[in-house]
Amino acid sequence: MRITNYDEVRNWVKEKLSDYLTSHGITSQNNFRCINPQHVESNPSCVILKDKIHFHCLGCGITGDIFDACHFLEGKPNSGALFISENLCYLAKRFGIEVQEAELTEEQAFELDCYHAYSAAADIINQRNPDGCSSAIEEIHRRGWKDETLSTTKTGYIKSPEALAGKLIALGFDDKLLAKIGLTDPNIFNGNNIIFTITDESGRPVGFSARNSKWSEVSKDPKYYNTGNSRSILYQKSRRLFNLSNALRDIRAKKLPLYIMEGYALAKIQNIGVGKYIRNPRGGHNADSLGMNINVLQILENQG
Repeated sequence: MRITNYDEVRNWVKEKLSDYLTSHGITSQNNFRCINPQHVESNPSCVILKDKIHFHCLGCGITGDIFDACHFLEGKPNSGALFISENLCYLAKRFGIEVQEAELTEEQAFELDCYHAYSAAADIINQRNPDGCSSAIEEIHRRGWKDETLSTTKTGYIKSPEALAGKLIALGFDDKLLAKIGLTDPNIFNGNNIIFTITDESGRPVGFSARNSKWSEVSKDPKYYNTGNSRSILYQKSRRLFNLSNALRDIRAKKLPLYIMEGYALAKIQNIGVGKYIRNPRGGHNADSLGMNINVLQILENQG
């Protein structure tokens, strides 16, 4: 099955998390017992996050949305071909949300699985669990990046691929899928790296890029690692611009100027709140020098 209005339906359903929990007798205004069946607790430690579309357990560290809650509470599939018909469409019907259906090819089903897995991974990474990530945290502090900037650009860290995969598998994702699309890569997911979420023009996560905080001019290791290669059908480095979805939203709504920068220096400059910035995936500038000195190239103004 293919949903022609998939993004709209998914976003509408995600806003029903509190209502869904209430229908299962869970009062989400306060802490509630973790719904992860692998975590048995006596003291409620689960909360609805400020965005109101995610829950997070302070005990086991799991983060999820309404589809994960449905997986935990009703056993609905959280990935694979049946996710759409038995989870997404099930919840949409439950809350009176119109679904426009069409046939789904095998390739389209895999693409949706990729989107779903990358989105869940981005949520986990953006939680920024400090365990085993002191090097990444120190580098973020050195650069002066604010929590608000990290959240807006979906930037974070996680100590290991095992930590990420464990949380994703607990949410119902298949370990073979995670390996196939680069979500078990130790070069990207380790405590030394600052991890940037790459999104498409609609803001959907499509991959990740990691900055090695241990890199130096004399280092033999690469400065950056990316999930975008033959394993990913969504993220090809030369075709994606970091932070483009946020930039497009604001320049259209507020007619702000648009700046293109090499590397991920925009995370630094966004702290001062001037204009909107996207990352150019190619170019000859040194990204670190550009980021720390805040030199930018203004290529387009008054876009709307």
